[in-house]
Amino acid sequence: MKSFSQKTKEPLFEIENFSPCCDRAELFGLLLFAGNINSRSIRMVSESPLAAEKFCGLLSRLFGFSGAPKKDGKFYTVLCTDMGIVAKCLYSLRLCENNINFRIIPEIIEKPCCKKAFLRGAFLGGGTVIDPNKNYNMEFLSRYPLLTEDFIAFLKGLGFSFKKVTRKGSLVVYTKNSETICDILSFLGASASFMEYLNIKIEREVRNDFTRTSNGETANMDKVFIASARHIHAINKIENSIGLSSLPDDLRETAVLRLENRDLSLEALGKLFTPPLTKSGVNHRLNRILKISENL
Repeated sequence: MKSFSQKTKEPLFEIENFSPCCDRAELFGLLLFAGNINSRSIRMVSESPLAAEKFCGLLSRLFGFSGAPKKDGKFYTVLCTDMGIVAKCLYSLRLCENNINFRIIPEIIEKPCCKKAFLRGAFLGGGTVIDPNKNYNMEFLSRYPLLTEDFIAFLKGLGFSFKKVTRKGSLVVYTKNSETICDILSFLGASASFMEYLNIKIEREVRNDFTRTSNGETANMDKVFIASARHIHAINKIENSIGLSSLPDDLRETAVLRLENRDLSLEALGKLFTPPLTKSGVNHRLNRILKISENL
């Protein structure tokens, strides 16, 4: 069964860019988060055949690469050792051949369309989004500290707030904010996953609101029952000791109404008096009854 993340990525692999600059930006995202390049080769290893095919397609359109992914166990590998293609790729991505520094190059993601293509490449190469039924979480696995800092700043520039953490020796850029995740899915063009995520998010919030309200009502009822039990115990003690007739008229009336309406709140009980009493008025009388009971 496909994960939510896999289902989210599938339509993104099919998106075609309208210009070479966006192809370059998307390839850059894939390379930084799932590939590697040096002066002699370009390599990408992924568990996703679609990611490997996407990488090959971008290399082909941009630099004339004619290779294909090779399957090795559960992984798919793309390897280019053509020195001409490697040189053109290094130059196009503004990477220094003798001292390659894996960082985001502003020039490559200057246009809004290129920013979107780059983020799509980064997500397809190293991103994951958890099923919202389980948890709210989107993360990108990064291999380089400077790239991590650049990527967080890049996301912030798009209006997306992410944090970083080190997990099992790897750098992870993540967010647990459901609204941010929805916005990114929409930004990337993952329409179906965006709608599914949004619907699940709304259902969860409605369910949580109902649970909080229900718990609050239950807690309030518990308080009513506990208070009522104290009052009933005190009234019964007075009746068995000195009799309710010994109480002043106002307290005797209160005691009788409490005995007859054990499950009512003080506010509701006050409405039974003639004239009606406020909640604080009823509470004051019951406290006097409690004190009389304590002195017996």
